[in-house]
Parts: sequence; structure tokens; C-alpha cells
Amino acid sequence: MRAWGLAELVSVSKLGQGEWPEEFTWRGRRRKVRRIEAYRMKGDYARSTDHAESRRFRLRTEDGLSCVISHDVQRNRWTLDRLYSSSGGA
Repeated sequence: MRAWGLAELVSVSKLGQGEWPEEFTWRGRRRKVRRIEAYRMKGDYARSTDHAESRRFRLRTEDGLSCVISHDVQRNRWTLDRLYSSSGGA
């Protein structure tokens, strides 16, 4: 599996329970999240979402895209930070 580092803005249009992204738009294409594979919070109070500086989600979409999306909580800005490629296309 190859990985590419990016820092492209995405628009998260639907949040689920726990404020996790369920749907986002990247490069004009809407994608639905199939599952969250990993999650990490950064900040002074790493266990409290209220005080988190940023949150990172490694996820897979319904169309097979595997990526890492970050949420800068203070700026309320979402970015696609890493894109993973397997044998299929994205």
C-alpha cells in the first residue's frame, strides 16, 4: 500500500455520533464514510473533545478510498492529509 501526503481542504457535510465524519466532499466528489479505522486527538485535554486542538480520522469510504482526514477544532477546518492506494483506483 502506498501513501501520499496532502493538505487539501475538504467539506464535511454530515457528522455522526461522536462528531465523526460520515460524509465529505473532496475535489468536487461527495464520499460517504464506510468505517473509521483509527482515531486520534491532540491537545491539552486529549480525552475531551471540548478541549481538543485537532482530531485525525483514518477512514475508508464506500467507494474504497482510504485516507486520513484531520479536523482543526479551533478553526473548524477539515483537511485530507494522507491518501492511501491499494491495487484499486481512488
